[in-house]
Amino acid sequence: SAEQGTNSNSNSISSTLVSSHSKEVTDSIIQAVGKILDESEEKYDGLTTVEKAIKNAQKESKKGELVAKVLFSVAKKNLDKEFNEKTFDPIYQKQLSILNKQLEENTQKVKMAYFDNVLKVNPGFTVVADNLKQTEVQEKHLQMEQSKNPGIVIKKIDKQIRELMQDDNPYENAWKYGIDVYKNQVRVVLELSNTSPETIEKIQSQSDVEVQDDNLIQITTDVKNIPRINSFQEVETIRPVSKPSYDTGDTFGVVKSPFLNSDQIIKTLGDMKYSNLIQLSADVSDLNLLTKADFKYPISEGVYAINADLVQTSGITGKDVKVAVLDVMFDTNNPKISDNIIDFKSFRNSPENSMLEQSVTPGEKISHGTAVAEIITDVAPNSKLYLYEMSTDVEFGRAIDEAISNNVDVIAMAAGWPNLSTDGTSHITKKVEDAVNHGISVIVPSGNFAQKHWKGYFSDNDLNAWHAFAENDEGLSITVSESQTKNKVPIMIYLNWNDGLGDFSDFDLVLVDPLGKIVDYSANTQTSKSQKTENIFYVPQMAGLYTLGISYAGAFKSLDDVHSYSELELFSVNNNIEYPIAASSAVVPSDANGVIVVGAVSNKDGVLESFSSQGPTNNGKTVPNVVGPNGVTTIAYNGNLFYGTSATTPYVAGIAALMLDANPDLSPSQLLNEIEQHAKPNHMQPNYENEYGFGMVDATFIVDKN
Repeated sequence: SAEQGTNSNSNSISSTLVSSHSKEVTDSIIQAVGKILDESEEKYDGLTTVEKAIKNAQKESKKGELVAKVLFSVAKKNLDKEFNEKTFDPIYQKQLSILNKQLEENTQKVKMAYFDNVLKVNPGFTVVADNLKQTEVQEKHLQMEQSKNPGIVIKKIDKQIRELMQDDNPYENAWKYGIDVYKNQVRVVLELSNTSPETIEKIQSQSDVEVQDDNLIQITTDVKNIPRINSFQEVETIRPVSKPSYDTGDTFGVVKSPFLNSDQIIKTLGDMKYSNLIQLSADVSDLNLLTKADFKYPISEGVYAINADLVQTSGITGKDVKVAVLDVMFDTNNPKISDNIIDFKSFRNSPENSMLEQSVTPGEKISHGTAVAEIITDVAPNSKLYLYEMSTDVEFGRAIDEAISNNVDVIAMAAGWPNLSTDGTSHITKKVEDAVNHGISVIVPSGNFAQKHWKGYFSDNDLNAWHAFAENDEGLSITVSESQTKNKVPIMIYLNWNDGLGDFSDFDLVLVDPLGKIVDYSANTQTSKSQKTENIFYVPQMAGLYTLGISYAGAFKSLDDVHSYSELELFSVNNNIEYPIAASSAVVPSDANGVIVVGAVSNKDGVLESFSSQGPTNNGKTVPNVVGPNGVTTIAYNGNLFYGTSATTPYVAGIAALMLDANPDLSPSQLLNEIEQHAKPNHMQPNYENEYGFGMVDATFIVDKN
């Protein structure tokens, strides 16, 4: 038994916690834990009365959580001894389940007591009222309701960050919540109401500012500083960085190219096939127009599929046209692009890329951006490359600004944001439109989400507040493989909705594991002015069939009450879903005015790829504008074929460079119109405009016009 002279209130904790031990044993544990904390406590001088009270409340909360864990450990040891380590015994399992539930309840009570104590001494203090993860459905629903409690002062801290703040080891476990961490600093984005020097100075007092784009500021800070930053009146939202979705070879499986280390390229024109194309389609004098690198390494097959080779041999090679490529990383030593690079700058502040040094770690993949740049030089071998690295939405904004300041002619970005609605209002969309308004042609992919997207109106015929994806089916299934769990690839789900002219709706998103237990949820409080969004980031612990559910945060008395006017849209980043809806699966910034959006067809037969995202966008745009070939060879992927709309985007960017070489006075709208009008149409499908757009992109017209 510990000494009585601690600052802890053992009676308070004893009355809060549920224990299977006697009061004497429980009090002894409380006193022992209190003594340990007192001895290790840091001294804080100069605190106000309120700050001291908050520190005491934090100490009591920590003490209560430790006591709960000790009580559990002691009870479990007694249970193990009672059953002689026979943990398979059903009675043992039942008793252990009771102890686990008791631990969860005790920890929850301590947390809520902490919130109450803080709000008593300072009602304006920002606290996070988010319950701990429970395993039973009823307890999860209680959590979701309590997270919307209007009686507790909560600012808009994203759920992933709230959970991180409650983690005992936030820096070690940040990856579980999708939060970047570097040297015990977490990376978050602040959305500000104003960006005055005074506001920035306040933020800098609690963090390191990495990059700013308008009212968005990307910072790194200690987890402990987040509540204080959240208390700043100018801070409207604290959220994780928003990362674009990139195509990688892993997404489509590994297929080896038959043309790597070969000078044999096959081209089909009508019924005739040609090999050794360069020798057959050009005389010796024409070859002087091409770069030396083109003779050392294979040119990607798509060059011939879009007839860019014919344009090159006519003397049009993209000479002096400035093409900016925005991607996560580049290998600037790649022999097919190194001679073309005019400017390289990294805005990327990833965990491997600190604010002080721009470094590439050996394990990080750099194939994607390098392959995109390769294809552009394949199509337009004398174009000038401006390579800008970025990995978040804020960094993207700065990269666009850099491209504008350097007066580039073309921007190619083979990535998109499935977490944002394509309604034309996102900051990403507006940034792209800014570039177009500066006279820059911007080329982006439609996305690879045709099998990872669902869209429909809320339906609840049985009035249980759960959406029905199909008749008698209120769950949307996704399959998690052993490989996904082994590699810790998260389940990432984004839900957005539009209430039209109806009253605002408040929907929640739930994830259920193969055992039927809710393992994650998203239950943001929605108002008429808030952004209608929920998201899940969960690293699965087991393989199998997971289920997504969408619930309405309320009750319906009749079918007339059901919010059937609410149109829901769901994207899954890493997993295909049950009941996929390909229509409207295009992602931001395909909704930007003036942008050129590219879908994907097979390089072999020109058939639309099953993954290629389709239109229309939520703001009514017909996309893609055109489609291009994928499944092509690049040396960046070391012989593995490059798939996805990321592979098709640079072909169109290369064509844009060829067009501007031939006619530098073309505006972005004129360039887009000519690409559309000269594409090879495909009218075989009923919805071909939102699948193929104007058809397969074809560069032949550039020669005809010149």
